[in-house]
Amino acid sequence: MFDPTIYENLKVVLEGAVYELDLAGAILVTGREDLVDLASMSRTYKLTFVLTSEEQGKPAVQAELVLHSGLRDFAAEQLKEHGSEPGCSFGISFGMPFGTLPDLTLRCSEAEGILDRVWGGRFPVLQTVSQTIGAGASLYRSTARLDFGRRFGEDVAEDFASLTDYTVRSLSELEEWLNGWLREPDPGE
Repeated sequence: MFDPTIYENLKVVLEGAVYELDLAGAILVTGREDLVDLASMSRTYKLTFVLTSEEQGKPAVQAELVLHSGLRDFAAEQLKEHGSEPGCSFGISFGMPFGTLPDLTLRCSEAEGILDRVWGGRFPVLQTVSQTIGAGASLYRSTARLDFGRRFGEDVAEDFASLTDYTVRSLSELEEWLNGWLREPDPGE
């Protein structure tokens, strides 16, 4: 028998923290991917969820938690190489539908401010805006990703419960903000 890797142990803890919130009715898990890339010998685990309080048909902010481990991580752990730090990368991103807005820079700045406030400004927020064109409309979507800037080892496994709590709080505040300005009347009306 072999010992589970850091990735496997963190995956179990992360999955437990997220599904505990799902079971409690606070969130709804909308996607789960457990990927093995044989070309790069890497593993990726993704969990996607939304708040359960959202009405059907309304735009929802979506959270995605991603745990990743590559060949170097596995080799460093198994070979116990001197000077290498085995671990996994971990990321949290928030996908937000912006609709057809003219001032994306302002909206992205506001979303970043909300995440900075919730997370205490400890992690840089990187945003990507995509545009879908067609059917007579141009729709925008922002993805804001927190950059933790470090490797995650088993020593932070207990922190996954609080990371998921911060993620739910972020979802709630982003959703409230998003619904607030989507209801604002157009000044041209």
